[in-house]
Amino acid sequence: KAAAERSQSENLELMRLRSQAASLRKAGEENARLKSEVARLANQARQSPPRRQDEPEPEYTPEQKLFIAKMNFSRHLALAVMMYADENEGRLPTNWTAVASFLATNELPAEVAAQGLRADQFELMSQGALRDVADPSRTILARESESFQGADGRWFKTYVFVDGHSEVHGETNRDDLARWEQEHSAQAAAFRKRYGVVPGNP
Repeated sequence: KAAAERSQSENLELMRLRSQAASLRKAGEENARLKSEVARLANQARQSPPRRQDEPEPEYTPEQKLFIAKMNFSRHLALAVMMYADENEGRLPTNWTAVASFLATNELPAEVAAQGLRADQFELMSQGALRDVADPSRTILARESESFQGADGRWFKTYVFVDGHSEVHGETNRDDLARWEQEHSAQAAAFRKRYGVVPGNP
């Protein structure tokens, strides 16, 4: 009986060690992915489209300038969040105060500063561990708090996604915009992963 109990105890310990090794390996892979993503976003934030010396400065409308500034600022937010996650075991921040030092590290482009964009104009929408997000490229990480109406009558918000990309998305009305947001929420991503459909769809 003692031998059987010892054997069972050894098996349990072996299972525990294997599980621990798997967790450490997964954490190492996630850390490497985060470092790669931080490097990519940092490089993207520094880059600007090449322009020939004899090429005239493009003329943008005030709305286009605003859209460009919002896109650049959202990349700034994405980079800060990924830097935070890189130093916090892959976990996403719960508020902008937590990433303030990372935001301060990255210099804002002049067009962003000119538009007066700030982190507190955005809301964090996803929390927890990055590795637990079911569909990073379709899951909103942060959204602009207030929508704005474009010249074409559509309503827009700026979004940052968990995979680091950002976009300014517009819909014909605020209800449709809210519906689109719901379809790209962390809850919807988890639902899609489990059931293979978007919540509310047959």
